[in-house]
Amino acid sequence: MASEDVQAASKAIDGIVSGFPAMAAAEWATADERVSAWIQLDWPVDRTVNGIKLFDRINPDDQITGATLSFSDGSTLTLGALPNTGAPLEIAFTPRSIRWVRLTVDAVGARTNAAGLAEFEVYEGADGPPSLSIGDVMVTEGQGASVTVTLSRASLQTVTVQYGTVAGTAAVVAGGVRHRQD
Repeated sequence: MASEDVQAASKAIDGIVSGFPAMAAAEWATADERVSAWIQLDWPVDRTVNGIKLFDRINPDDQITGATLSFSDGSTLTLGALPNTGAPLEIAFTPRSIRWVRLTVDAVGARTNAAGLAEFEVYEGADGPPSLSIGDVMVTEGQGASVTVTLSRASLQTVTVQYGTVAGTAAVVAGGVRHRQD
């Protein structure tokens, strides 16, 4: 239940990323609900979707710190904290055909009075998340290496690659046969 319908659920899909204190009428806020609050988007026909952006309420006090996305196909995604900065939490996933999606609040910040969202965006598409490939590299001991990392297509999310080396894992290729060198 929203405060006198000013912060009704429909405000989460109005295309305006704003909210209290600047523009309270542009966000969905519950009537003092915290954990277990939910919002559901429904469509009259199936939609193939592959991404969601969630914008937490803009004020510094009310923050969703854990939530679950449930889909009409029976699948779910567990989420961590939504950024409390006005930036979206961007979720890319393998495409699924759904008629509805529900966000259920599982955890909130200590100062949260009313869970809610500034915006709830769903993206249609048949493409899954982009894939990452790493090219082969040959290095002479003591020399630097350059590794080519390729993303299959542009991503809605920032892509971070973490890497490391492990002692004793290098292989020497001699006559087409790989030999482990310890």
